[in-house]
Amino acid sequence: MIAYPQKGAIFPARISQSGYNQAVMAAESLNPQHFYAQQGQISAPAEHAPSLAELPPDIPGTIACIQDLMLHLHWAGRYGVTLNRVRQEEANLRTVRDRLAKINALDGPPLTEPLPLSKKTVGTCRDFSLLLSAISPC
Repeated sequence: MIAYPQKGAIFPARISQSGYNQAVMAAESLNPQHFYAQQGQISAPAEHAPSLAELPPDIPGTIACIQDLMLHLHWAGRYGVTLNRVRQEEANLRTVRDRLAKINALDGPPLTEPLPLSKKTVGTCRDFSLLLSAISPC
């Protein structure tokens, strides 16, 4: 169990309000529910966050949008798409920020608009899951 400092508790003179705030932040960072409810370096959309607001609020709708934006690296051939080396390397994009930047660079319409196969960003199962976790509310 994590012991949080009590708000308004009397601390010795050497502990300032900033010290109290640091203690609370340190305790919260050890709380798994708090930690996993936050975006991390990999899943943070950064400057692309406003474009995510237009996506459907429900999970099935969000999944459909992701499927309209991405093409699985190993399924491209089944859709009749031959990927050159540069397009195959898109599967190595690791962050949601980079993935969304690539989607915008390939076409740039709203994320709710389905892309043609030639304009979809290429990824793997990990990328579909990561994008879903970045978009979905906690």
